[in-house]
Amino acid sequence: MDFRRVPGGAIAARLLAESRIDALQAELALSHAERMEDSLLDALIDCHVISEEDLLKYMAKMFRTQFVSTEKLSRASVAQNILARVPVRTAEKLGVFPILYDARTDTLSLVTASTDDLDLDREVKMCSSVQRVRMLLARPAAVKAAICKHYHGDPHAFVTLRERISDVSHRGIGQNFEVQSFGDDVLGEGPSSPGRIVGPLSEPASWGSRKSKPVSAVPRIALPHIELPKPSKRAPDVNADTGLAGLPLAAAAPPTDTPARETNGHIEILNVMVSLLERTRHGLKGHSTKVSELCGALGRRLSFSSPDIAALRTAALIHDLGKSHDQHFVPLYIAEHPAYREAAQTVYRGPIELFASVALPPATIAAIEHVYERFDGDGFPKRLKGDEIPIASRVLALVESYVELVANSHNAYGRMLSASEALDRLQQGVGKVFDPKLFEIFQVVALGDGLRSTLRPPRGRVLLIDPNLDHIAPLELRFIEHGYSVDIADDAQVAVQLIGSHDYGLIISEVSLSGMGGFELLSQTRRLKGDVPWIFLTAQADRQNISKGFECGASDYLIKPTSVEVIVTKAQQMMENYQQAQPAHGMKGSLNQMAVPEIVQVFSHGRKSGKLRIDSDGKTAEVHFINGNIVDAQYGALSGEQAFYAMLNLTDGQFFVDPTFVATRRVINASAEALLLEGMRRLDESQRQ
Repeated sequence: MDFRRVPGGAIAARLLAESRIDALQAELALSHAERMEDSLLDALIDCHVISEEDLLKYMAKMFRTQFVSTEKLSRASVAQNILARVPVRTAEKLGVFPILYDARTDTLSLVTASTDDLDLDREVKMCSSVQRVRMLLARPAAVKAAICKHYHGDPHAFVTLRERISDVSHRGIGQNFEVQSFGDDVLGEGPSSPGRIVGPLSEPASWGSRKSKPVSAVPRIALPHIELPKPSKRAPDVNADTGLAGLPLAAAAPPTDTPARETNGHIEILNVMVSLLERTRHGLKGHSTKVSELCGALGRRLSFSSPDIAALRTAALIHDLGKSHDQHFVPLYIAEHPAYREAAQTVYRGPIELFASVALPPATIAAIEHVYERFDGDGFPKRLKGDEIPIASRVLALVESYVELVANSHNAYGRMLSASEALDRLQQGVGKVFDPKLFEIFQVVALGDGLRSTLRPPRGRVLLIDPNLDHIAPLELRFIEHGYSVDIADDAQVAVQLIGSHDYGLIISEVSLSGMGGFELLSQTRRLKGDVPWIFLTAQADRQNISKGFECGASDYLIKPTSVEVIVTKAQQMMENYQQAQPAHGMKGSLNQMAVPEIVQVFSHGRKSGKLRIDSDGKTAEVHFINGNIVDAQYGALSGEQAFYAMLNLTDGQFFVDPTFVATRRVINASAEALLLEGMRRLDESQRQ
């Protein structure tokens, strides 16, 4: 069993060698890691081979350091000046996340999962200009989620990850950051810095005098047997309240008693088995896994509960089993071709009959049984119409049709379509085959990241606040299409964090929010951020609320439902007027208070344009920026990159920032992070000579 081909493999190899996990558990985790292109450390946790706490404790003792749980990392509050010490590209490249800075000792603490490459402190020191670096351990997925949350402003980065964790501690840490440790016998004392990960992987630290206990793991998994959640006593009825089968759009089902570890466990086993069965399906290899993952993403966007997401993903994984492989019975094809429809009517219950002896969740059965219904009522088997169709069936029909177009080279078009092409094609069936509301939300799931990447740099940043995320999905998509960067929040607490971390050109909010009301949130924002444009978009249409909204300083008060285009047009005009009313202002200060690398990182992270001028010892240095990129530099007789490297030595003098300056040429093409890394390397070499 070769673990070396996946990240984290060395740890798994040690666990297996020490009989802390068995070969079957290791194989299950390895298969999961390869299929998901994930770290083997995450796979061990997600497949319930070992708990997160036990794995991190094992690693922390091995490397004589401390660890941070996912729950604590998700609740940590990290100041912007700490994040600025490590550029986002460096954090993503090295797999590190800064959490603490001790000015007294000039020590930067970072969370990492990179056990295969422990010599990270040199690169971090180069970019952060600190004397000491302290490494702490966390699971890889938690480090990635922290980067997404704090650097990219994604308030939901930990939501998906939390659903993968079955043994998380729910003790909160408030606004203070906490690190879990294991006493002096683990951390020890000596020449190494506190908390530093020391020692090669092949020479772990001693376990100490105490006799170690085996890491707890789940019992051996017998792959031929699949144990699924027990069904409800009632038969699966489309109108019965049995999970997704009876849910209205965007409503969460009542919680069930099914533990998360059982739910996630059976999905992972099904993933492995279905992936093996689909190996010979040519263009459909991995089809069901892709459908399952995308159904899960859409389910989370629709605020489905974890058991209902599991039921939906189960339906997606088994929806093709028991059907003929000569034809692919995609809802899109069946709706348009009578021959496909006739053939599908004879096999559509194949997966249900195949699993007749297994306790499939009622929502899973309903999703498969009604996947070929049409939104206009012209489908089968019961000619259900609109919201009469189980929402899981509507999701599955839409997602499977999309995956068929973008991932199967043998589809009806003879090639894999782009995301935009596939959505344009599906648009033709909206209102007839597919649910219009679901399609609007699905566009954000399928296209959102792609649109964001192609439309950067954004025209501005918009915050949308609403407890029902599906209500604002069409609005989010329109803003993205118009070139804006969009953040979303489903409660006041998340909104407060985002508003404190970013400068928004516009905020659109519901009045009714959990935590604090929309009026209080607006008043608090006015005190912190000034007169940023604010629109209330709400169902609260009474005169008293409307008057109070304007009294609090709202720019407009719109009643749901309001045309998306009307909202976007109003918003654009407000943002343009707001920007024109803002006076041009710069910044100045002393290099004793803010070093040159820190100033450069402020420009880079904020994607700002303008000019940085430094007056030091009778000489003037300049750096020109466009959207956070360094395009030119001048220092005395030097120019370009050489000028930039030379000015990094400046420690005394005054700096001035002119945001109105417009650069007219580009002579530097390297990124700001690359320039800083190279400059710090040169500075370090010159100090050694």
